[in-house]
Amino acid sequence: MGAGLSLLAPPGTPDVAVFHPGTQHSWQTAYALQQLGRLAWYATSIYYQPGRFPYVLEQLPGAAGARIGSAVRKFAHPALDPALVRTSGLIEWLERIASAAGQRGLAQRLDFWGNHRFGRSLRGAVRDPALRALWGYNGSSASLFESSQAAEHHRILDRTTGDWRTYNAAMDRVAADYPEWFLAVERRVGQHQIERDQREYVAADTILCGSEFAAETVRQQGGAAAAGKVRVLNYCYDEALFAGLPAPRALAKDEPVRFLFLGLAIPRKGIHHALEAIARIPRSAATLTVVG
Repeated sequence: MGAGLSLLAPPGTPDVAVFHPGTQHSWQTAYALQQLGRLAWYATSIYYQPGRFPYVLEQLPGAAGARIGSAVRKFAHPALDPALVRTSGLIEWLERIASAAGQRGLAQRLDFWGNHRFGRSLRGAVRDPALRALWGYNGSSASLFESSQAAEHHRILDRTTGDWRTYNAAMDRVAADYPEWFLAVERRVGQHQIERDQREYVAADTILCGSEFAAETVRQQGGAAAAGKVRVLNYCYDEALFAGLPAPRALAKDEPVRFLFLGLAIPRKGIHHALEAIARIPRSAATLTVVG
């Protein structure tokens, strides 16, 4: 939490606003600041609020209500003080519906448009003179960070990926060998996104990356606008989601080794290599489960 906040007030002063139209690890960031007494508010688009529409649909009888309840409770963080959570925007819902329906191109357009509108919707909220820092995420911070209302605050850009220019170059090489693995809408990140990322670098006062590799891509690709602002803040894990997991069961000597691939099943995550490797191993020796 020290990165970007050392110039600000001591613990116990609620002077930091966190915002993200989706999730990423923004819940965990907001909760950490809440524990320090530093969280002024956390803004997002979807957050489980029992009794309010559409979350109230989980009360429908039978399997429909159970399925809805399972889906909407994924957007809950019981440890966060609900009084500090603000929600707004319909576009995130529409984006998720489009994605679930297989309309990936439409989902990407809604994401780009929705992220811009989400940042703009917070301009009034950041006029609060008690705020000292704004903690936003890549892809959704430019419209707020560039505003006159945010100019007096310390603007922290949490960059959850490496720079997309490095990604495009890497995927060009992968696509030459594995062209069949790429959907048209996932082939490359567009120039409009890269340009918005660069605007975020310029507007931010501090840029946080989760690893040294990601940080180095931002320094290299972002140039002078980014290099001196980059700090590495390693990620942890969500104890609310992963606490209390049972210990792994030891395998008998005659049982196959069980591998788990967890995450996006796309070339960026290396799914093609995982499947190549498992195909070379007899089924009696190993199994692979893909969850993504």
